[in-house]
Amino acid sequence: MAVSVLDSNIAEAMNMVTSYIAPLCIALVMLGINIILVIKCSKYLTNKYLKLFSIIWIVLPGIFLLKHHFIGAKGGSPMVKNTFYHFRDFKGAYELQKRMNGVKDNVVNYTYKKSHEGIENLIVLIGESGRRQNMSLYGYSRNTTPEQLKEKENMYIFKDANSPAGITNLSIPLTMSLIEPDHFENDFEKMSDNVINLANNYGYNTTWLSTQNNIKGVTEIASFSKNKMWINGYDVEILPQLKETLQKKGKKLILLHINGSHPNPCLRYPDNETYFNEDNEFDCYDNSIHYTDRLIGQIFKELKGKNAALVYFTDHGLKQNDGKLIHTDSKESTKVPFYVWFARKEQQNSYNFTKPTDKPVSIMYLYPLVMNLIGLDEVKLDKIEENKYLRLNHSSVLYKDLND
Repeated sequence: MAVSVLDSNIAEAMNMVTSYIAPLCIALVMLGINIILVIKCSKYLTNKYLKLFSIIWIVLPGIFLLKHHFIGAKGGSPMVKNTFYHFRDFKGAYELQKRMNGVKDNVVNYTYKKSHEGIENLIVLIGESGRRQNMSLYGYSRNTTPEQLKEKENMYIFKDANSPAGITNLSIPLTMSLIEPDHFENDFEKMSDNVINLANNYGYNTTWLSTQNNIKGVTEIASFSKNKMWINGYDVEILPQLKETLQKKGKKLILLHINGSHPNPCLRYPDNETYFNEDNEFDCYDNSIHYTDRLIGQIFKELKGKNAALVYFTDHGLKQNDGKLIHTDSKESTKVPFYVWFARKEQQNSYNFTKPTDKPVSIMYLYPLVMNLIGLDEVKLDKIEENKYLRLNHSSVLYKDLND
C-alpha cells in the first residue's frame, strides 16, 4: 500500500486510504482520548513534570530503535516500543522505488526478429508454494485438479520441472529474467531484461495483476508492466480485472501472481470451498490446490476458443517435515507444475518448443518459452542448460547435486 501511495497521485492515494475507515476512526478516537487525558492530567502535574514526561515520550522510541539495531530485538518488536513504527513502511517503499528505478534505468536493446505472429492473448499464471506432488494432474491420489485434468489433452505438460530456488524473491526473478544464479547479488540490473520488458518491445500491452503483497525482486519486475494492480481478497478476486483486461484490443501479455498455497494454506480459500475434510495433515494444503484449480478452470472458460494460451507454473514447492510443509533447499521442495495450455486445439501444433516434456527442465525456461509464444525464435540460455539452483544463502549449486 505504501508503494502504491508513493507511486500514485493524491486522488488515488486518498481512495486507498479511505478503504481503511475503521482503523482511521479508531485512531481519531484514541487521539481524542489522549488529548482529554493530557488536559485533565495537566491540572494535577507541575510544569516541571510535564516537561520531563514530554522529553521521555520523545526520546524513548529513539533509544529503543538504537537498542534494537545495535544490541538485539529481545524484549519485543520495535512496533511495540516505537510510536513512529509505521513510517518504516514508507521508508521501505521509498527504498524499493529507488531499486526499481535502478533496474528500469538499465536500457535493454532487443535485436530479436519476429518469425511469426504469436499468441494474441497470453496469460502467465504464477502460483505460490504449489507442489506438483499434490496435483492429480501429475498423478496424485486425491482429485485436487479436476478442471486441469479435463483440459489435459490441450496442454504441453513438462513432467519433471523444477524451480531454481526455494523462496519467491529468488525464484521469480531467476525465472522471469536473464539474471543468473551464480551472479544474483552482483547483476541485479539484469532483471531489466525480463519477459515483461521483452513483450513491451514487441508490441504487447502488458498487465500485472496480483493478490500478493510487495516482494523484493518481484515488484521490480512487475514495475515494467504498462498496467499494474494489487488486489485484496482471495485469488478469485482477480477474475473481474482479468476479464476487463481481456476485452481490450490488441495483443496482450497478462501476468497473474496469486497467493495459491502460501503458508498458512488454510487461509488461502473461503470456508465454503473446503473440499477435503478428513483429518488428514494435507487437508488444508490440498484444499488450496483445489481452490487454485477452480480459478484456473474459470480462466479456461474465459479464454476458450480465443487466440489465447495460458502458461502455469509455481515459484517453488515445499518439503514435508514432521507433519509440516516448509521452505528449504531440497529437490522435494522444487518439484513444481509447469505447462502451456492452448485455447484452440489446432494451436498446439503451431508451436515447437525446444524442451521436450519428458526430460528434466527448470522453470527458468519460461523466458525462451514466452519468446516462442509472442512470435520470436527461442534463445539458448546457459543457466537453463546447466540447471543451476540458488540456495537460500545465495550460493549456487548444480540442481543434480541438491539434496533430496
